[in-house]
Amino acid sequence: MATQITPSTTDVSVVNKGEVLSPAYAGEALTKGDCVYLKSDGLVWKSGSAIVNVANHPAFAGIVVQSAVVNAPVTVFSRGSRIHIADSGLTIGQTYFSGSTAGYLTDTKAATADEITAVAVSATDIYICRGIS
Repeated sequence: MATQITPSTTDVSVVNKGEVLSPAYAGEALTKGDCVYLKSDGLVWKSGSAIVNVANHPAFAGIVVQSAVVNAPVTVFSRGSRIHIADSGLTIGQTYFSGSTAGYLTDTKAATADEITAVAVSATDIYICRGIS
């Protein structure tokens, strides 16, 4: 059974910054900790395993660490970033993929084409392995 990362309700933050997409603008309401992708309209939207890019992989740009309303500016942290995302419970070395629920990461591939999106590096932090796709 797939396990989703449930973002912390108190603290989602950048520990180490890798690639950054900024300024970006929200195409829908976003919550801190959401995984997003860059849509053809130039806005960022919640990503999920059913939203694929031209290579038929789940589309992914990164994770937002602040909530945003539609059309508000938002910073997307991507490949090489370490994000404090959970209060506890992650297993070091566990790999995560775009989830079937938009905006979430899960420990189970939705399809064989799925690429590893992030790896847990502590009980609370993930390292983002993918960049904008």
